[in-house]
Amino acid sequence: MGDSPRQDPDWETHAPEDLLPGWWEAPALHLFCDAVRSAGRKEPAGRPEADPQGLRRRRVDPPPRGKLFQEDLLDAPFWMLACCQLVNLTNWEVAEGVYLLLRDRYRDELGVASAAEENLEPILRRLGLSNRRAKSLVGMARAWAARPPVTASDVLGLPGCGRYAADTWAIFIENRTDVDPTDGKLNWYLDELRQKKIRAETVSSDGKDMAHPQVEGQANRGETEPDVAAGHIPATWCSSQQEEVPTP
Repeated sequence: MGDSPRQDPDWETHAPEDLLPGWWEAPALHLFCDAVRSAGRKEPAGRPEADPQGLRRRRVDPPPRGKLFQEDLLDAPFWMLACCQLVNLTNWEVAEGVYLLLRDRYRDELGVASAAEENLEPILRRLGLSNRRAKSLVGMARAWAARPPVTASDVLGLPGCGRYAADTWAIFIENRTDVDPTDGKLNWYLDELRQKKIRAETVSSDGKDMAHPQVEGQANRGETEPDVAAGHIPATWCSSQQEEVPTP
């Protein structure tokens, strides 16, 4: 014998007391109960559908300067990753001054690697978490000095470097576009690259040399190209270029 609907947690109504025992075992009533339960259940709101290509990704506003700080540090990959740590929990407008002070004092990864963490903390204090940031920067510099990264996977092994730093390396150092960042500004940059590529391809296709008008018209009429090597040259091709040959 099945459970009474009054014992079913999904059943929200109360059955009349004068119904015969066993009424809930009727097949038709089971179908009705299932329909009631299904109608009362709601799917969780806000669950996005699968979007593997990111076609519905929210459009991100461009950065205030119209470009990312990574674009200015293409020739300084160490400082590019260092700045990825500096902008954590803040933004480039705040972190840029700290970066300039650090680079002016320590120059490169060797200078940061030889620095004492307590000497970095006063510079990093305005960003917050100065102790943690100093430890990560010095640790990354020492790991870099021992073995510089080559790939984005190598970047993930550096102290203080996570997904954002690895995606930055893949995009700006490895020049890859097959990246799916979680950061909005990196997505903005990739969208700009793709749009530029589309525009370049469009201009390239529009700028192709047009075929000879006679050949183009012949192709449109479905005619085959004459065999010039065999001497089959239409007279209309040569009528405008014939030179008067003196008679002997």
